[in-house]
Amino acid sequence: MVIDFRCRPPTDYFLQYFDAARVGWMAARLGAPQLSPSFLKGSMELFWEEMDEAGIDTGVVLGRNSPAVFMGKPFKEAFIPNEHIAELVAKYPKRLIGFGGIDASNQRHNAVEETVRCVEKLGLKGIFVEPGRQLLSHPADERLNPLYEACISPERSSRGDERPLCRRRHRRLSSDPDRPARDALPGLEDRAWPRRLALGGSDAGRRLQACQCLHLAGHLFLRARW
Repeated sequence: MVIDFRCRPPTDYFLQYFDAARVGWMAARLGAPQLSPSFLKGSMELFWEEMDEAGIDTGVVLGRNSPAVFMGKPFKEAFIPNEHIAELVAKYPKRLIGFGGIDASNQRHNAVEETVRCVEKLGLKGIFVEPGRQLLSHPADERLNPLYEACISPERSSRGDERPLCRRRHRRLSSDPDRPARDALPGLEDRAWPRRLALGGSDAGRRLQACQCLHLAGHLFLRARW
């Protein structure tokens, strides 16, 4: 089975944030020959056709709850409701897996309470956080500990061993691409991580650190544009 771990269906919520100018800039940066026809036309039918043509069986669709922030340039608020993700999964259960978007800065909601709600009430399979954007920090920031604990503590789930699968995206592990991940992410080996953690991002200069993370913690998974 082939799974796209960060698919973006062309629904109104996704198209509002990933507008043509933003996606066009990303496509040019990554060398994509053209923009997706399903995106340009806002067509779910074309979206499934594109997935089939690419040999993708299932897609993980992510909610987003990130405040506006300035990181060298302004980034507008990213808001894709977790209820919308649950609706998509309910409508297309054989093609989509839903992850809730969690604001680790606690500005939009209480991060731990929303994590529990996403999994136990909305039936989502994990959470998505952006520590680089929400906290201007990294995945080992101690402010994220309550979220990690919510993901690994059995008393927080009424469904026994079925607990959130945490997926986190962070572009900048440190300012130095040659700096070891052991230094960039202090406490990586000792920290109580969730059962599965996926590191994702697009900065080519951080490939070495990402690989070091995988070596130090075998339960990490990597999603990156190489």
